[in-house]
Amino acid sequence: MSLRILLLFSLFLVLPLGAQQIKPISTDSIEMVIQGALRFIEQEQVKKTIPEHQYEGEWPAFMTMRSSFVMLGKQERSYDSNCFSNASIQNSLSAAFLIRPDLTSIPPMLDKAIIRMMDFYSGNGFNFWPLLPPNGKLYKFKKNQENGMVRRPIRFPLNNPYIRKAANVVNDNDDTSQGFSALMNYVKVQKTLGNKVDVSFRISPILGAWRDSARSSQHYYNIIHFDKRESGAFLTWRAQEIPFPNWNVPRMLVNNAFFLTPLSTLYPRAFVPYIPYGCNDVDAVVNANVLTALAENGETKAAGVSKASKFIERKIRRKDWSRAGIYYPNRYHLHYATLKAWSKGIRDLDESALRLKKHLLSSQYADGSFHSRRIVNHKDKVQSTAYALNSILRLGNPYLIGTEIQVNNAIHYLINQASFMDGNTCWDGGVFFSGGTVIRNTLYWKSDVYTTALMVESLVLYQQYVKEIKTFW
Repeated sequence: MSLRILLLFSLFLVLPLGAQQIKPISTDSIEMVIQGALRFIEQEQVKKTIPEHQYEGEWPAFMTMRSSFVMLGKQERSYDSNCFSNASIQNSLSAAFLIRPDLTSIPPMLDKAIIRMMDFYSGNGFNFWPLLPPNGKLYKFKKNQENGMVRRPIRFPLNNPYIRKAANVVNDNDDTSQGFSALMNYVKVQKTLGNKVDVSFRISPILGAWRDSARSSQHYYNIIHFDKRESGAFLTWRAQEIPFPNWNVPRMLVNNAFFLTPLSTLYPRAFVPYIPYGCNDVDAVVNANVLTALAENGETKAAGVSKASKFIERKIRRKDWSRAGIYYPNRYHLHYATLKAWSKGIRDLDESALRLKKHLLSSQYADGSFHSRRIVNHKDKVQSTAYALNSILRLGNPYLIGTEIQVNNAIHYLINQASFMDGNTCWDGGVFFSGGTVIRNTLYWKSDVYTTALMVESLVLYQQYVKEIKTFW
């Protein structure tokens, strides 16, 4: 019996003990929430460019320092313009529209957003930040080079030359996969609208150009979490790391101790794109995002898919929910990213889907919520529940596989947490991304629009299932 059949069979059988049905939300109420959320997202989309302040077509995200940290500065919250949050919002809106083409407010938003998103594209990949002039000196004793440009946040204060140089990161596979997904979904939306779009390209050679093979180095986060060397999975950063033969923990400690000097691989150079810590890494959530992009482009058998799936599965087998993602501290982001890839057709994740289903159906609280760790935005209940809800819906129609109680209870909880004002609906954004490794719980990003768009996608997906089963209240 195949894993696919086992998964479908087991979903009929697994029901958490003590799960109680909360009175369902009416379909009219859900539709009202969706329409209010779309009005909020449309209202929040930036209408006018103010250079180095905000850019037309994007949505607000906020870069937050929870507490002081060496070199990075003090507690801070600043508006940020980045590829990841904007591409993710576009992908959620596109997914909702492709299910419900009657949501006519979505395409005009995507038209504006896709133009802005292409500002992050360069050299066969996408970068997290826009390309801008430095916001201060990059050298201690000489002037910056004339007309030099760097990647950096638009408003967050970078208070010293070291961190200004370190912020100039190279392109990465996470933003590249999300960016390509947004492009492919935009093409699908245009075709749904009846517009003639003839775009066809393979992304596997681009994403697969940087994989965990033939490396002499290994990132310390992967070392301390006992990740397999030469895993064959997709690397995070799209650039050549600094070679460090015979990498091991003692060498790593010495290297890191001299991080403020050119003797260390951690030391960034002015105007040279930088891999954080000078060493590439392998991240389970990044790999799941890459798999989603490949699946959306019909490249489910591309080189690296099987190895990436095995890397993710090992994290899930170890129940490494809170630390599997180097850049994703929310414990349900792994579920969301993995089951999204699985639902798009990555069959190598069948075993992972079984295990994630079991954890999802056993970790929901009585009020319908899911919790992250205390240190992650005070347990981050709303963001965790939004991820968990989307994840359970990715497993299939809740009325056919026996997850309707969990889905209904999560929707009930989330709608009770929503803000309703002037016909708009939104949710407070939780932690969806972080600075990674030693600052993964200190420097992170939030966006009310990101969370609200994810809820629109989830509620529309739920509506589709309700329509299929013809169950209305």
